[in-house]
Amino acid sequence: MSIDKKKIMATLLLLFITVIWGSGFAVSQMALDANISAGLIVAIRFSIAAIIMFVLFYKNILKSTKLEWKNGLFAGTVLFLSFLTQTIGLKYTTPSNNAMITSLNVLFVPFFAWIIMKHKPDKKIFLLLFLSLVGVFFLTYSFENGITFNIGDLLTLVCAIFYAVHVAFLGVATKGCSAKNLTFIQMFIVSILSIIYVLCFDFNSILEANYSIGLIPVIYLGIFSTCLAFFIQTYAQKFLHPSRTALILTCEGVFGTLFSVLLGFEFITAGMIVGGSLVFTSVLLSVNE
Repeated sequence: MSIDKKKIMATLLLLFITVIWGSGFAVSQMALDANISAGLIVAIRFSIAAIIMFVLFYKNILKSTKLEWKNGLFAGTVLFLSFLTQTIGLKYTTPSNNAMITSLNVLFVPFFAWIIMKHKPDKKIFLLLFLSLVGVFFLTYSFENGITFNIGDLLTLVCAIFYAVHVAFLGVATKGCSAKNLTFIQMFIVSILSIIYVLCFDFNSILEANYSIGLIPVIYLGIFSTCLAFFIQTYAQKFLHPSRTALILTCEGVFGTLFSVLLGFEFITAGMIVGGSLVFTSVLLSVNE
């Protein structure tokens, strides 16, 4: 397969996982509503993903190189911080805000790619960053209560920064590494760190969770939003620049808002349309083709 065809295939695969990730915001809300804590959700979903990856590819995984473990350790740690802050943030904000603010990671990716890959961002990125912040203002503004940017939105913004580091780093880490091994190591690291987090800071959540309602959503997250999606992302980034990857993944925010409305978690508002449009426009313009 030629390089161009591989890029097209990688682009289509990434678009496919944005649909899965978009549904994940609403599904995560279902799990939270079942009293499964953010840390426990992350621990279960990534443990499921790690187990599936090991069962399917253990022969390859057992031959993982030092470079793959080194890259996987860093990527997994950053991914853990990203998902923990995102899932905790979802407790205090709406799925659409969680999705749209997460999509702001595309604006930070060029900066981290500059540091990691020595690619200086275009000057227009600063203007687009301002435009996206205006979008976030409209997204979180209430005509009844004024500005409603809360702790959940702030934590989601922190998540976007961590995830931008993850995307930029994978642009380098995937070179010379097996997608299967690197994906497993990331899933394994996140599962270990999240289990430690739950045992140390959130132990009571294990006993308080309503598994009869919340377990199926978490299993969905583990199989599709984690195992399948991150394997596809790790594979696809072998053929795409981090900034282009981030651009494609912004569709996650659009699908996240769509699923939130369709599943009845919230009603569509003028602020949602205006703010979401500004954010989506800024992230689309932030990447040079």
